[in-house]
Amino acid sequence: MDSIGKLIFVVMVAGVAALLIYRFAMWARVKAKGIEADAEVTGVREKESTDSDGSPTISAFYQVRYRTQTGEFVEAELKFITQNRQKLAAGDRIKVKYLPERPDYPVMTEKL
Repeated sequence: MDSIGKLIFVVMVAGVAALLIYRFAMWARVKAKGIEADAEVTGVREKESTDSDGSPTISAFYQVRYRTQTGEFVEAELKFITQNRQKLAAGDRIKVKYLPERPDYPVMTEKL
């Protein structure tokens, strides 16, 4: 691999690492300081893939709708990539937390 290829690889790895750190920090902030709201699951989409060791992995995407403390309705998506995820169906009621400045980024706290 030439030096430009190595540089591109390093930049890509650093970008992925930065994104993961940002997402975890945001998740932790929402869990700790978010405002709780009741939400309804309005849609479910699953995607099956294979991880690096060949094991199947299922990603679940849940569309949810909830009302913020200001009365605004928000539609957002929750994503789970683990086999131990909470299985949800359209119509299920859950609790989410969100930050007022980022109501489009909810975190599920429990199934009702």
